[in-house]
Amino acid sequence: SGTNPGAALPAAPPGAVALLNRYLGEIGIAERYAPPKGPKSKSGAPEERRWELNDRVRHRVFGDGYVVGFIDRDILDIDFQGQRRSIKLGVVPLEWIP
Repeated sequence: SGTNPGAALPAAPPGAVALLNRYLGEIGIAERYAPPKGPKSKSGAPEERRWELNDRVRHRVFGDGYVVGFIDRDILDIDFQGQRRSIKLGVVPLEWIP
């Protein structure tokens, strides 16, 4: 479970994925839809990382966590030791932990 996002879920329109993932989290279902593919970066800048479900991250205030969902293309839903936070990309730097 969780290794293939969206595999056990019915098809959904790309515009509804963020809302559906948030709903699944609220009702306690671990499965998530894969995020919609966004447009390619014009500059190809390395800081524009494509985040994926279960990516481990480090936040300077909240510490270590992992991506549990996508609220929008630029907002990640992250679990920090049981505390879920919505983090807007580009506002506070997130470090990817391999």
